[in-house]
Amino acid sequence: MTFDGASSVPVRLYVVAAILLLAALLSAAIAAPWFGTGINVTPGVWATLAVDLAGGTFYRPIQSDLGYGGTRYMPVSFTLHAVLIRIFGNPVATAYLITYSAAVMLFAGVYLCLSRLNVSKSMALMTALFSLSAICIAACVYQLRPDVLSTALNIWGIACCLRVTPETRRWLFWGAIFFAIAFMSKFTTLFGLAAVIGFWMFNGQRRDAAVLAVATTALIGSALTLTHLASEGRALESFLACASGGTTFRTLLTGPYRFFSIPRMDVPLFITFAAAGYVFVSRARFILRDFAMLFFFLTFAATLIIASDVGSGINHFIDMHVAGTILCATNIAHLSRYRFTRYALPVSALIGALALVVALSYARVYFAETRYEQQARIMELVGTGDQPLLSDDSWIPIMAQERPYVMDNYLLRVMGENDPALKQDFFEKLDRRFFRGAVLYYAKSAPRGPNRNNNIEINARRLYDSATFYPIGFYDRLAKNYVPIEFIGEYLVMLPR
Repeated sequence: MTFDGASSVPVRLYVVAAILLLAALLSAAIAAPWFGTGINVTPGVWATLAVDLAGGTFYRPIQSDLGYGGTRYMPVSFTLHAVLIRIFGNPVATAYLITYSAAVMLFAGVYLCLSRLNVSKSMALMTALFSLSAICIAACVYQLRPDVLSTALNIWGIACCLRVTPETRRWLFWGAIFFAIAFMSKFTTLFGLAAVIGFWMFNGQRRDAAVLAVATTALIGSALTLTHLASEGRALESFLACASGGTTFRTLLTGPYRFFSIPRMDVPLFITFAAAGYVFVSRARFILRDFAMLFFFLTFAATLIIASDVGSGINHFIDMHVAGTILCATNIAHLSRYRFTRYALPVSALIGALALVVALSYARVYFAETRYEQQARIMELVGTGDQPLLSDDSWIPIMAQERPYVMDNYLLRVMGENDPALKQDFFEKLDRRFFRGAVLYYAKSAPRGPNRNNNIEINARRLYDSATFYPIGFYDRLAKNYVPIEFIGEYLVMLPR
């Protein structure tokens, strides 16, 4: 039974709370591109791939005149970015266009999914808004990470499949297309497809499940073949070189701890995780008959595995947050009118509080020094020339219309451990002062005191050796040949001695 009660006071409370939440999200959405504060180090890897492709190189080699390559990222998001760069020219503005469009697409996809799971329009609308409130999603949107795009594509694949009936089987093929594109955007995005196939298998639609599996597999196989041919084998070389991602037996053991510790940093995600977990445990016996239950379980299991990767972060919890909101909404929708009314005030108050949390979380972007100003000051210090710039943050050279020399310093460390010659080549470049300057982002936690220069040396060495950036011994080699000049915001600028 669903409850629509469009004229009731409880629904009005939900609507008011949802409007507050939407206002908070929109205010941060306006501020982020204006100040550029959200521009982040990690998505610079995608931007590097996009700039390379816009310049004619689809997946750069591991080592070449362009610099050091190596990535595990699939091509959809950065190919779209490259096309927009060729059309409009501005890599930052086009990246914002992609992430904001992905957020709108996710909102619409969640709404369609819930509508097809017999959730009332008002509840579906508010749940779709709530799905965007989590910091894991908002941060990806404002920091120009393409993770939201793969989630949105996955949800649209589910929405299409939920519409499949004996009379409308064409939607099955649209679902296969969305699932295939989602995979080619992020290769771990298979849980939506698995949930649909599993649900159909156990609920009398085995033929549809088989057709969907075959169609999606064929599309993915074709896309992978095309990627291999278009990159002249460089994509496969890159995937194989970076496949482990630094995962070891130890990281596999600590994966569960990382999984349960990350949601604490995101209040909306933590609430969704706790509520969905309670619903799942209390209704686990219905898992094979309740699509939302099965989808949440498979997404939870996949996220738990992903957390074993040392490079995993809060952005990898987007899918679980969305799956959790869908599970909670489908169960709330089946409450009686009395229980729905009873919970209206606390739930709407919770949503209003989340609006405040979101607004305060991103209020700093209104007062912070803009990333564009920092980039301009950094480029004044390092100047221009034929020598490349070594930068933790690929956006620094990209905004100066240069190609980053190191695509991913984390994977450079992984590849260097497997290929000593690659590590040695990189260290020799530091010894020869091959780079006209170095811009370090991960030295930002070095204390700022009277003994600041000593603290920089101590902390930067500790951070770069104990963390996962560049080959081990990087900072010692760098400090022998480059001297710290100035902190600009979160960046430490170093120039040749």
